[in-house]
Amino acid sequence: MKVFLEIGLKSTGEPFAVGLHENERLFLSFSNPEIQIRIITSTVHQIATHIPGSNLAICSSNKVLQSVGEDVIQRNGAICMWRSAEGDLSISRDSFIKQITNVAKDRRSQLSKQPNTIFTPFFVVIDDFVDLLLAKSNLQKQRLIEVITASDSTNMHFLIGSSKSYLSLSRLLFQHKRVEETNDMLAKSMEAVFTSEGFVYVRCLNELNYTRLFESRYKADKTPSH
Repeated sequence: MKVFLEIGLKSTGEPFAVGLHENERLFLSFSNPEIQIRIITSTVHQIATHIPGSNLAICSSNKVLQSVGEDVIQRNGAICMWRSAEGDLSISRDSFIKQITNVAKDRRSQLSKQPNTIFTPFFVVIDDFVDLLLAKSNLQKQRLIEVITASDSTNMHFLIGSSKSYLSLSRLLFQHKRVEETNDMLAKSMEAVFTSEGFVYVRCLNELNYTRLFESRYKADKTPSH
């Protein structure tokens, strides 16, 4: 199943899309909370329209839930953790991480019995990875990182948002892997950085430089000056 996420426009005005089925990990960096909401909302919308059944997990704020619509979430049977403006959670971080790791565990179990098993893509959308790492259980956090780094075999795709630099995050994710494993994982990862000025910079994590390929679809609203 091929699923593409449109994140901007090329200089020719044509849409630019990232093949989510080609990238086990897509890191989304944002410089503005408003842009963050727009990116995550659009991401969930686009994935939900392509995926039948319970192949979606979302960790985000109630603003995204309100924008996407509960019917879309319920129709796709998604695993969800919603965060209110007051910081209240619909389920605990530990519970959300446990449900995600259980999906990976079940898929690995199936693979051990039937090595040729082909899974339907499972997409995990996280709006703020640092916030999710506030889970109380260190074991759960370690399991989450392992699921992310070993997502290739289980056909799980992580779209991870944060306002933090992914240079340090990628080091955290891949620090226990051998060099050849790390290079393979980096080659299957991409980062998109959205700026308030309306541009997006992209790079694969095994590349040193960012490339501004197109204009972003997401811009922060500017309050008129008086």
